Amino acid sequence: MSDSPLFLLSYLALWALVIFQTLVLLELVRQDRHPAAAGSSASADDSALGDMLVTGSVAPEFEARDIVNGRVVHSSSLRGRPLALIFVSPTCSSCEAVADELAGYQRRSGAQLVLLCRGGQADCAGFVRSHFADSLALLDEDGAAAKRYKVISTPTAVLLDSQGRILRYGFPRPKLQLGLEDLELPNTAPTAE
Repeated sequence: MSDSPLFLLSYLALWALVIFQTLVLLELVRQDRHPAAAGSSASADDSALGDMLVTGSVAPEFEARDIVNGRVVHSSSLRGRPLALIFVSPTCSSCEAVADELAGYQRRSGAQLVLLCRGGQADCAGFVRSHFADSLALLDEDGAAAKRYKVISTPTAVLLDSQGRILRYGFPRPKLQLGLEDLELPNTAPTAE
């Protein structure tokens, strides 16, 4: 029975179907991980939410007010060392849950943690004081910075290298990890000659 031509033909057809479906699935995963490589028709100025910025691209510039002292901080003034931009909101329970992990990430990685808090001044100030007192916290009251980074939910982390290029996006996972802990940062400390 297993040597019949009909059996062999159906066996080969089944394997061809499995291989075809696997290739289709791999292409869908590739497009999902790299939306710009998928041939998106969106222009560079189009801020379609949900499409992450391309890894390796220069991060968008932004200005935001420091929650503690009120001074305006321009993103270009933060270059020179790796940054972990963390988009948070005082109404986000997941943001509170990852606060300790974020502080630990900052100590391990050497990246400067910069919070961009979406909400009112008083709410963000209280949130930062209780959860992120040792981090630079900026007010993104109208969500302009989040829109430039195409962030649609909080918490979201965007890791930048010392030249301001996007290295990685991170999102909460079931165990409330941002997915940045396994990223090795290049040595950015100046060398003595």
